[in-house]
Amino acid sequence: HEGAHGQHEIDLRETAALEAADRVVTLRHVVKHVARQFGLVASFMPKPVFGQNGSGMHTQLAFFRRGGAGDANAFDAAGGGEG
Repeated sequence: HEGAHGQHEIDLRETAALEAADRVVTLRHVVKHVARQFGLVASFMPKPVFGQNGSGMHTQLAFFRRGGAGDANAFDAAGGGEG
């Protein structure tokens, strides 16, 4: 549960970019559909109600370089990234 009434955080597992995009679109569709069945509205707008904490959909990205001993952070200089 997040700050305001009806706010919740849903975490999706890390996966390849295209599969992650598919999961996000599917999740949004299912959440809106289920809410509608109960006479509710699910919104992913950043600030739908003035004076209340904002909602919204934020994402966190991780970039990995595939290689020898396993995946390495693409931005880690020790892992072969640019730093």
